[in-house]
Amino acid sequence: MKSNLIKSQKYAGVYYNKLDNGDKSFYITYKDLNKKKVWTKIGLYSSGIRESYCSTKRAEVINLMKLGESPNIIKNNRTEKEVITFGAIADEYLQYKKNKLTAGSIREITSKYKNHIEPYLSNKDIESITKSDIENIVEQKYKQLANKTLNIITDLIGTIFNFAIENDKYKKDNPAVKAYRYPVDNNRERTLTKDEIKKLIEAVKEKDNLTYIFTILSLSTGGRINTICNIQKKHIDLSSRIIKLKDFKNNKTYSGYIKKEYLQTIEEHIKHLEPNDYILGEGDLVKKVQRRLRPILDELFNQGLDSKDSKNRFVIHSLRHTFATQLILNQTPIFIVQKLLNHSDIKMTMRYINIDSYFMRDYVDEVY
Repeated sequence: MKSNLIKSQKYAGVYYNKLDNGDKSFYITYKDLNKKKVWTKIGLYSSGIRESYCSTKRAEVINLMKLGESPNIIKNNRTEKEVITFGAIADEYLQYKKNKLTAGSIREITSKYKNHIEPYLSNKDIESITKSDIENIVEQKYKQLANKTLNIITDLIGTIFNFAIENDKYKKDNPAVKAYRYPVDNNRERTLTKDEIKKLIEAVKEKDNLTYIFTILSLSTGGRINTICNIQKKHIDLSSRIIKLKDFKNNKTYSGYIKKEYLQTIEEHIKHLEPNDYILGEGDLVKKVQRRLRPILDELFNQGLDSKDSKNRFVIHSLRHTFATQLILNQTPIFIVQKLLNHSDIKMTMRYINIDSYFMRDYVDEVY
């Protein structure tokens, strides 16, 4: 307790200080969300402040914290400081990005924030968050998530801190900059053979129409999950078998093609849809696809594999790798593969040439 303050005899947590001019300065004290004792100056007796009013204000502050919220202003006997929570900055950042990013990207960022960051940081004073706080959050999720996703969480926290710095709401160094990043190997080796592709298609066809349509379009176009989920009826030209695809990673539109054997299936599927209807339906389509397709992939191809075995596990994005690999195995010219995958750099496409050693072996047999 401050040595120069006198404790109220009637109200808990209320104190006052007798000033030299005969006035009184009133304070309240309480523990914040971090269990740290806080002193807040309420005002002067000469301004109409009384002990009962101070007690009411203290009760309001405590009730806010019981609801998980931080009071807006914290004061002590020397300084006045605006408390800005990490959650308040995150909300501003997400609102700002709504006008800058696609709806799918915003949903993805918001989902990661709500699921992995908000429960830990939203009510914390942004000034109090340390590198260790960030690393502890990610460490708790180590067994649940891939290393790449863990790093994305750290990067998103860092991005929100940068937003606070750019808007003059945080003056310190970004604590996420030096936070630990987990090693990531982006090279997935697991793709499907033609027999495995048939096995998968049979399985999803029995599951439901959404999963089936998504899978055959993924294996026909090589589109990423966001790309396939954003196809509308107006993007499909059945006469040419062309689908206009949106590459959200590079923010470009490109052409994909419906495999001839699935043309009638797609035609039947979209015939009652309006031009602006999404062919997979409404709602959070990425989540729907993930929730329905992941268990099928795990059952068919991931039995006995560790959840972090990124090289050998077959995941939804592996459908794109399978599409690319099969093109290479069919001796498709590399520049056509590049166009079909919408790679901006041919080096990205060249990675697939080394996927199947048997393909290269056949060429060696023809040397002489």
